[in-house]
Amino acid sequence: MRMSGLSQQQLARRLLVTVAGGSVAFVFATLVSQTYAYSIAASVFVGGVLFISVYLVEVEQRLAQLESGLRDGFTGINEATELFGRLEASKLRTDTMTQLVVHSTKIHAETHRLAFKFAQAEISRLAKTLKELSQGSDVPYEGEDRDWMLGLTANAEISIDAISLTTMDAGIDGGLWMSDLGQRYLQAQLDAVRRKVRIRRIFVTDRSAATDSREFLEKTGFYAIYKMHMNIGIDVRVLDASDAPGTRAHTMFDFIVFDGSISYESTPAAVNTSKTQPIIINTRLIQDEERVNERVQRFEELWSAAQLIDLR
Repeated sequence: MRMSGLSQQQLARRLLVTVAGGSVAFVFATLVSQTYAYSIAASVFVGGVLFISVYLVEVEQRLAQLESGLRDGFTGINEATELFGRLEASKLRTDTMTQLVVHSTKIHAETHRLAFKFAQAEISRLAKTLKELSQGSDVPYEGEDRDWMLGLTANAEISIDAISLTTMDAGIDGGLWMSDLGQRYLQAQLDAVRRKVRIRRIFVTDRSAATDSREFLEKTGFYAIYKMHMNIGIDVRVLDASDAPGTRAHTMFDFIVFDGSISYESTPAAVNTSKTQPIIINTRLIQDEERVNERVQRFEELWSAAQLIDLR
């Protein structure tokens, strides 16, 4: 309970000090002087001085607390102002960043525990990804990430150059292109082609697809996938892994270079020999300029060595 800004404990402390001090002063004054009025006056004076002294001490304590609170408040304001300034200076869309903050603040501890923990984990994951992107570091992901590939394709402005390894006897890319992800990826590439993005893909096979019979190509599904890519405006070539210049077949790996600046790379668990989609151990975004340039140069070497398939 509060009493006009003064707590009962503070009031009791002031009264106790005042009464105690006044009593001591009264006794001492009585011993010095036999005048009763003098003793009362001395008691009131000393009690009043003590009361004011206690009050001034409490005022000083409150001022110190207020100063500390104001200092913390101004620190928080300065940090918020600095953060807002960075947000305004950023080339990222400020409305999207603002929405992220606003929606994050609407998730309270009262939210279902699982939803709350999941939201916290997603925010932490996003923060880590943004940190790695801002530092130009590799961005790893355990397993197969579909959002990165689709997102990079949807935002590419210049070019998309891709290497796709496949085992002809098992069917094209282990059935990737017939899966939900494959269909969404093809649609995203079609949208990119409409934005005038140049897309090139090299299918690296375990045998010379260019010299195989059309019957074999149709049986494996390769012919249909090849034609599907060509029909949406993707430049496609095929390369026998044994003919790849400057490397051995087992050192080949899938990668996609977006706008010549980011390489999207996935690592399969093992060479796939079934008609199911291969298990991806991890996915990684490479931003290091030297390494990305190596991928760009490597793609150009393979592109020159690859061949077209006669669709007639």
